[in-house]
Amino acid sequence: MECSAAELGMRAAEEPVRFDLDVAGHRAQVLGRIEELESRQREREEILSELVPAMEVEGYDTGTVKAVVGG
Repeated sequence: MECSAAELGMRAAEEPVRFDLDVAGHRAQVLGRIEELESRQREREEILSELVPAMEVEGYDTGTVKAVVGG
């Protein structure tokens, strides 16, 4: 059964609008993602704290690495 646009509009006006906002769930997801990103950043900084000095000892130019990672 097909409904006209007017019939659909009338039905929409009759049915209450539901808002399924799980604020606590979204907050937990956001906080979890922040923790993940912070953990990645700490790992990256740890790796670079070892990599850059090792590169310098071997005579490599570390300017590009530092520029890319913001060091």
